[in-house]
Amino acid sequence: MKNRMMVAMVLLTFTAAPGWGALIRSGKLSKQKKAYFDEEFSSLETRLKALSAQLVGLQKAVVALQQQQTALQTALVSERQRLQGLKQSLLTMQLGQVEGFANVSSALSRVSSGEQASFASLQKAVAQLQAAQQASASSSSATPSSGAAGASSASSAAAAPVQGYVTVVSGDTITIDLGSSAGLQKGSRLDLYRASDPTTPVGVLEVTQVLDAGDANVKSVSGSKPRFSDIVRPE
Repeated sequence: MKNRMMVAMVLLTFTAAPGWGALIRSGKLSKQKKAYFDEEFSSLETRLKALSAQLVGLQKAVVALQQQQTALQTALVSERQRLQGLKQSLLTMQLGQVEGFANVSSALSRVSSGEQASFASLQKAVAQLQAAQQASASSSSATPSSGAAGASSASSAAAAPVQGYVTVVSGDTITIDLGSSAGLQKGSRLDLYRASDPTTPVGVLEVTQVLDAGDANVKSVSGSKPRFSDIVRPE
């Protein structure tokens, strides 16, 4: 329909022109010239149809490109959102791992500290009980002879050597449950024994600080590193 309208407009314009229009209206235009113009008009109409078809094709291509652009923009937004979600998930996982590790470490630290404190309290109670038994035995076996009393005390001391335990091992801090009451002072040395073999020395410790009557900090001088619950005896 558009093509015919365009051809009609061309014909009207042509017929309205001076000379040619008059010839056509007067009927004096030869059949040959009429055939020529008919052929030209037909060719023009064909070209107009082809151009119109090309225009429609171009319009469709533009619409398809616009649709593709919209789809690509939508996919890009979706991928960005997915990437942001992955980043958030990774961050949450990392924070969870750090928090979980901190909780586990804290729990282990509390358990270890509680065990060491309980063991230290138990060792002190055993030491007090042993001291009370020794005092009771000494008082029950006392005689008028000071020489006999001295010999009895010496034999009791020889029968019950001073012995303690490693109660804390934390980094560079090593604590034993012997202090000033055992005659320890800074620089005193002690032999180290494993709890599984209390007869074979495996190292030597040296007192770095006497904390109180029943506790002291030590350091390893030679041999194996001390472990929690190892046995210590003054040299």
